[in-house]
Amino acid sequence: MERQRRTDPARQDPRHRDPPPPGGGGRHAQVAPFDAGDLRWAAEVLNHVVFAQPDHTAAREPPADTYEQLGYGAENGTWRNFYLSGATELRDGRFGTPTVTASADILANLAPWLLFDALAVQIDGPKAWNKHIVTP
Repeated sequence: MERQRRTDPARQDPRHRDPPPPGGGGRHAQVAPFDAGDLRWAAEVLNHVVFAQPDHTAAREPPADTYEQLGYGAENGTWRNFYLSGATELRDGRFGTPTVTASADILANLAPWLLFDALAVQIDGPKAWNKHIVTP
């Protein structure tokens, strides 16, 4: 019997990408899942702890450790990156591409031709035809 996987791309939590098989609750009630090596079940349980108190820093460390171990054990590069990204986000907050594209860091590191390409995308040519733009 093959288990079904959730394939909803809108779910960004690493635990939703590879859920534990159903019906495993009985044996997990007696042994701590992480210590027993059942990392997917540990991620499932610890996820409830994080969502119950999202601002509790100490509660975010065990699921980060779990995602890290799942990432180290993943054979697929995509899974590895997904789990390790989840661990990093739990520990350090959001990372990666900045949410503001006009941030000072990006503008300071753009080559002049890239800056003008970026402006060309944002300028409406017919409306700006009679405008005189001076760059410092």
